[in-house]
Amino acid sequence: MDIALQNIAEIALKFCEPVITAAHNTSEAKALMLHLGYLPPGEFKVFDSLKESVTAIKDSLAALEDITEADIDADPILIANTITDLIQKVSVLIEDLGDISSLFESELGGSGLLAQTDILNQIARKLYDFLMVDFLEKGYPKTYATLRLFSIIELNEREEVPSEFEFPYLERIFHWDRIGLIFSDPLELLKMTIRDENNYFYYQTIYALQQFGNSLGLIPHYRDPDLDILRFINDNPTIENWPGFGELEILRFPLVPNTFDALSVDIYPLIDTANNKFTGLVAGLSMDVEQQEFDISDNFKLQLEFSGKASNGLGFSIDQSDEFKFIADLFSSPEHLADNTQLGFKARLTGKGPAVQSEEDKLFRIGTPGGNRLEIGSFNLTFGLEKKQDVRLYIETELLNGFIAIDFSEADGFISRIAGKGIESNFGLGIGFSNKKSLYFTGSSGLEIVIPAHIDLGIIEVQNLSIALVNNEETFAFQIGSTLLANLGPFKLLVENIGISFPDQKNGSLTSIVPGFGFKPPTGVGLRIDATAVHGGGFLRFDPDKGEYSGVVELTVKEKI
Repeated sequence: MDIALQNIAEIALKFCEPVITAAHNTSEAKALMLHLGYLPPGEFKVFDSLKESVTAIKDSLAALEDITEADIDADPILIANTITDLIQKVSVLIEDLGDISSLFESELGGSGLLAQTDILNQIARKLYDFLMVDFLEKGYPKTYATLRLFSIIELNEREEVPSEFEFPYLERIFHWDRIGLIFSDPLELLKMTIRDENNYFYYQTIYALQQFGNSLGLIPHYRDPDLDILRFINDNPTIENWPGFGELEILRFPLVPNTFDALSVDIYPLIDTANNKFTGLVAGLSMDVEQQEFDISDNFKLQLEFSGKASNGLGFSIDQSDEFKFIADLFSSPEHLADNTQLGFKARLTGKGPAVQSEEDKLFRIGTPGGNRLEIGSFNLTFGLEKKQDVRLYIETELLNGFIAIDFSEADGFISRIAGKGIESNFGLGIGFSNKKSLYFTGSSGLEIVIPAHIDLGIIEVQNLSIALVNNEETFAFQIGSTLLANLGPFKLLVENIGISFPDQKNGSLTSIVPGFGFKPPTGVGLRIDATAVHGGGFLRFDPDKGEYSGVVELTVKEKI
């Protein structure tokens, strides 16, 4: 069975599950409307119009379940074709949802629901956002919590109803337009979660952090603040007289599973008691300096390194001006560190597993067997803090035992004849994020890195692999390319940065329910001729975004022309 196609089909079905249920159950249809903030009429049959699409999906599912081993022996690609048919039928349903306002207008024209609410303008967006957020929350809690932390998923309690046809609900917004910022400016997304121009959203921040920690199995929890610490960080010896003190809680975020105190971070607020608002955050790292290695699980261990004043009780604060201040001995005798104090702290998560992994143990796989595919075997993760001339907070991950297969079957005849059917290569890659550089590849100055390969395939030499994140205002793409050198007797041909793109920028964007790999044309082709009568060469550059070609050629013929 084509595992990639099967996974896509399962994802698409889970995404559409609330609508599929609503199309055949009036009670579920009404419940879905309440989740979107609308009070449906007693006779509500709008989702009935989707029954044809839903029935087609169910028929395709039944056909898939009825396939026997004898059927597969007779037609080896039967399952792949059936799953492809299922995906296409789910895509039809999704297209129908994009035009759902027309169904409402047709079924409920002239009703108060349409006349006194924004349903015709908002129902499609609200429905898509609900489906995406619900899908991630139920099926991918780590992704859901991460996107919540970075403000791509936004939840708002809507208790006031503008009309009798609306209902109090939890508004779920998926900010599709912010996805590119995850790669270009994730710090800006984080700021959207924790503060605006006037104050910090303290309780919203610690709630988002708690959800994120719970998704990782770390169990962050609320507790009463240490009064001495609260007084010190706020420079207020009578802060307990502030009216909000009695309800104030802090968040303890353990960094080691199954223990609360061996290694943890406490999150405190900076408070402007005069104006009754939060103006910053303080993170205090509590650790046992005698213990520098922790067993996280059967597969991972955590190692600590620290230098300078990075001892037990290290803390730092950040305020609305984005200024970092450091505190030593936060949990015993806190003191602010001088500006010229240097320190360093690093926590490194590494694997304990075997070097050779089975297919089931690999961290990540996408693509199709025999075609374009990307695999990551395992990873190491490092979190660090440095204070030298500047303050640097960073997190870096090493992706280990990577494997990439690039299929050139979509290339034009010239490229495919020279480059062959495709290439395969192993690789390793480091990705980091810091307050100074935003997202970056380790060993590179930005969002593109070139990894030397030097793979000899006879007349073809794979000189390098390039990995890049390409971002614009509409979408982004993860691109993997390779530079190939062909030795053809007196000819040498260089094909620069040919490869694959995910999502396929030619046939869809990330918001597509079935994003896939697409062919990435080369950025340039070079030719060198060293024959008896002719020698020289040239290079043709191609800019696919602008659709522009440029190049140069120089040839000498019999030393005369």
